[in-house]
Amino acid sequence: MFNCPLLSFLLTAACVLIPCHSAPAQSPIDSPQVLHVFLLAGQSNMEGHGVVDLDGTDGYNGGKGNLAKFVDDPANQALWSDLRAADKSWAKRDDVFVSYLTESKEQKAGPLSVGYAVYEGVNHFGPELGIGRVLGKHFDSPVLLIKTAWGGKSLAKDFRPPSSGGVTGPYYTQMISEFRTALAAIPTAFPALAKCTPQIDGVIWFQGWNDGCDSAAAAEYEENLVHLIADVRKEMGDPTLPFIVGETGNMEGNDGNILRNAQRKACESKDVIGARFVPTAQFLRKAEDSPNITHGHHWFGNGESYLLIGDALGRATVEMISARSKSNVEASRTIIDFKGANVAKEWMTVNDGVMGGKSKGGPTFGDGKLVFSGSTNTDGGGFSSIRGASKKWGVDGFSGFVLRVRGDGRTYQLDTRIQSPNNRRDVSYRADFKTVDNEWTEVKVPFSAFKPSWRGADLEGRVANFDPANLSSMGIMIYDGKDGPFRLEVDTIAVYRE
Repeated sequence: MFNCPLLSFLLTAACVLIPCHSAPAQSPIDSPQVLHVFLLAGQSNMEGHGVVDLDGTDGYNGGKGNLAKFVDDPANQALWSDLRAADKSWAKRDDVFVSYLTESKEQKAGPLSVGYAVYEGVNHFGPELGIGRVLGKHFDSPVLLIKTAWGGKSLAKDFRPPSSGGVTGPYYTQMISEFRTALAAIPTAFPALAKCTPQIDGVIWFQGWNDGCDSAAAAEYEENLVHLIADVRKEMGDPTLPFIVGETGNMEGNDGNILRNAQRKACESKDVIGARFVPTAQFLRKAEDSPNITHGHHWFGNGESYLLIGDALGRATVEMISARSKSNVEASRTIIDFKGANVAKEWMTVNDGVMGGKSKGGPTFGDGKLVFSGSTNTDGGGFSSIRGASKKWGVDGFSGFVLRVRGDGRTYQLDTRIQSPNNRRDVSYRADFKTVDNEWTEVKVPFSAFKPSWRGADLEGRVANFDPANLSSMGIMIYDGKDGPFRLEVDTIAVYRE
């Protein structure tokens, strides 16, 4: 039974995948690790038409430009020798894996090497070889590349994303379906990865030839690509998922320029964050120096071209992921979201009844939100509060709290507790935040705004300032000196860093 937590959309029937290349069984990874998953999608050039080692004169130009000649060239061995094993066979990585269901429904699954192309056998390859090589060197934990690609398909029609309007392309739907199926089948196809936790880290898109051959399709390509990026990210549940777009660099002339500019502009659109356009035209080699001299639409089958394209796509992906990781470190982090099944058990009510007051209030939970409501009465107290369970929060290094709330125009307080040095009592540190009547707003409460007290006594100057490293519990209070009903909805509580 697969014991890795998957995203909710992975709850689909798993298919049985048959390893290709007669690969040796992989040793199971005993300690749980992240499995970095990438979707590789597009048309025939993502399928893979790079020639590995075919050298016949009938269609392969004596082997000119195939992968073997490029890698074995003494001038290239220093950079690419790892693609060969000690016995000069093609190496198989033990940290990068590929899953690819070909157009003929041949399931190819196994360790990264040559052969994950649309053809039977291992004499062709696609960008996955270069991509996987770069990603394998970057990550300390394993990588899975899931390829979904079909030849002769356009973005305007076949891959048409839902947000573009009209009929959703059947290959858009199939792309998402095959990706989900491959994810669900990981424990069957890759038993060594069964204890890993899949993490979707990016999409690499390499497509465009058919749209470039149609002036109407080329004219709308930019808009369609923007929609594709948004829709695929929505499917993955990640609105800023890195999205890498490989230029259709083998398409020359005016039509090619229109298409290629559209690919670049889509990635630079103000509606897209976290996409990267990767130029590839520099990797196009001459027909006479390539295996398939009449196949310009497939980069003439040139092994060097496909390898360098994959390498460039992989490097751009690593750069995107690294930049995203840095951004995530500097951004806010949600610490409470009220979505747990036992969330109600984690909160308690403390009203002014403890001192003879008449205020009423407390929490309710639903749709992943907290509702703190009741009525305050200043005759005998005037406050109502709720408090969460004690725990270690790990929020040191941040600058303050940020809450997404919908209130009633009244002023509330964040009531935090700090364990005192002598462990005899919890000191309360409170800070006000205002709400707007019946409007969702984000309110920031910097750590510097919290003032210490204990049972209502002001302790400022007598105890240490608020120290997030010693935060023990959090609560919300209303104590604004007013009588009457109150209602505060809270979606999330996060911490932010400046």
